[in-house]
Amino acid sequence: MVLGSCLRGYGLIVVMTTMEIPGEAYPRLIGLGAGAILGLLLGIVMIAGGLGMAMRNNLGGAKAATIIAAIPCFGCLVCPFGIWSCCFIFDEQSKRDFGVR
Repeated sequence: MVLGSCLRGYGLIVVMTTMEIPGEAYPRLIGLGAGAILGLLLGIVMIAGGLGMAMRNNLGGAKAATIIAAIPCFGCLVCPFGIWSCCFIFDEQSKRDFGVR
């Protein structure tokens, strides 16, 4: 997700700097750029939450990462794992594992 967003952003920069773009294409390019930035931010949240989940030190970040991963439009390959991790991370046992009282 992060790599894809970076490549999309790079592609947009290349297109905007090397090609002559008609005026009606700018709103679409702005939308694609905003989508790439949003994907990058969500990818960073998923990576940070996954690391927090692996080290068991950030329950809030882990919950945020599992919710984002469970939404199919943010990556169909990650969605089954996001749903599976939601089942575990929202269990009472995970509060004990993370040391939350």
